[in-house]
Amino acid sequence: MFISCSRPDTQEQLDIGELIYEVRPFSALEIAEMIRNGEICDAKTLIGLFYALSRRPQGAKIW
Repeated sequence: MFISCSRPDTQEQLDIGELIYEVRPFSALEIAEMIRNGEICDAKTLIGLFYALSRRPQGAKIW
């Protein structure tokens, strides 16, 4: 999981053995829906997402 406020167009620089199949943006509402649907369910990702969302100027409220 990587979180960015802006998405610059850059060339990927992957580490040896690193595989990234798809990079795409998600809105906070899309993330909330993925959590509700169980698509995002591992603790590390949930903690990271909630931390990042809590640092937004409008707070973490997304539903």
